[in-house]
Amino acid sequence: MKRRELLKGGATLLGAGGILGLPASVAAAAADDPYGIESPVEDARCFRTSAVDLEAYRVRSRRIVAAHWRQTREQVAALDKKYEKPLYGPMPIWDLVEKSALCIDIADMRLLCVSQLVHLQQTVEQMDEAGVTDPVLLAAAVLHDLGKVLLLEGEAPENVCCGNRPIGTFTDGCGLDNITINFNHDRFMYLRLRGHVPDEVAWLVRYHSLHMDRAERYMNDRDRDWTERYLKPFRRLDLDSKSPARLPAADTLARCREIAEKALPKPLVV
Repeated sequence: MKRRELLKGGATLLGAGGILGLPASVAAAAADDPYGIESPVEDARCFRTSAVDLEAYRVRSRRIVAAHWRQTREQVAALDKKYEKPLYGPMPIWDLVEKSALCIDIADMRLLCVSQLVHLQQTVEQMDEAGVTDPVLLAAAVLHDLGKVLLLEGEAPENVCCGNRPIGTFTDGCGLDNITINFNHDRFMYLRLRGHVPDEVAWLVRYHSLHMDRAERYMNDRDRDWTERYLKPFRRLDLDSKSPARLPAADTLARCREIAEKALPKPLVV
């Protein structure tokens, strides 16, 4: 793709309603004035570079998502087996949280280069602003994306990032635990959390990225109850919190640590 085409594609991303929320006139100026000589903005070069980078980010993201959707049942089973054994061994939960500062979900167009540590703070802040006090939702806010540490260990991003949906067909009402869905960070973290946190927390972490429209027919009564009580409100708050420009408050990290250590006061085998 030629540089000019990349710039125009980036201008679309940057325009009205785009990721960075810049006025369309500013994005267009950055594309039409490639050297930033007569741009109406203070630093057109910054916007020009961002346009190119955003388009490259989008292309890479689409490739990762497409590869993720190509997962088979056999691949899911192989990944389950691969991560049966501990990755790090016993560790305080906050040590794992701190590792998330090194994790960038390169398939997430809502967050871009924002680290997962910043994102979990954004999620907790969003819940606090909404007046959420349910310990299930708060624990999941801190724990839900920690499985992305697999990126630090060389796992392919298509096996770590993205959402989940059923692979194959199953009996209606059989229960989500009895169907095969994509392997990603949700599944990895669930395998570590089960038996160490309340079932509702582990379930929410396991299915927080689930495409509910594809999986609803397979839900049993428990799944439907927890979807209404936990999954739907969590998904809304999680997605609404995502921003490449939302800087958490200085005291939010301590708030997150309090929630994490209350949920898991003992070391967790990761």
